[in-house]
This record gives sequence, structure tokens and C-alpha cells, in this order.
Amino acid sequence: MIFVDTSFWVALRNRRDPHHKEAAALIAAHGGTQLLTTNHVHGETWTFLRRRAGHRSAVSFLDAARRAERLRIVHVTEEQEQQALSWLRRRDEREYSFVDAT
Repeated sequence: MIFVDTSFWVALRNRRDPHHKEAAALIAAHGGTQLLTTNHVHGETWTFLRRRAGHRSAVSFLDAARRAERLRIVHVTEEQEQQALSWLRRRDEREYSFVDAT
């Protein structure tokens, strides 16, 4: 199982992204491997694609994610959100996002 974050989805969906070829190669190399992401990453990816690539691209991502049998979207619980907020309060060494923390 491989956890997939927003930057991966964006690189995979955007051929102009500097990491597109790498993301596409990883998907091809791990063709049978289950992919895991969270509802927060799913939403963050929608937002990023909507703002940067347009509505059509964002909808295409949602449709592809829904059809992908190897993708599992796990919903972050309220407890996990609280743990993430607590963790973020203690971290200052780099700029973590809320989604990264969950």
C-alpha cells in the first residue's frame, strides 16, 4: 500500500508539472499496488486543480478517483484532527500544512 498526497496527484494530472514524468513512472511501476489517501488530500487536490488547472481538470480528477478500484480514501476522524492540531502547535522546524499533519 502506498500513501498518495496532493503533490503526487497534481504532478500526475498536470503534464506541465516538473514531476509529472516521475509520478507517471511510479504509477506504472507499482501498477498492482493499492493506493491510499485521505478525504483531506482528496479535497485539497480538488481545490488546487480547480484554482490552477480549471474546473474541468478538477472534475476529471474526482471522476478518476471515484473509478479507481485500487484507490482507498480514508476519512480523517475528529480525534485524528485534534491530534494533528496538537502536533502542529509543537512544530516549528518547517511549514507543515494541516492536511500534511492529518
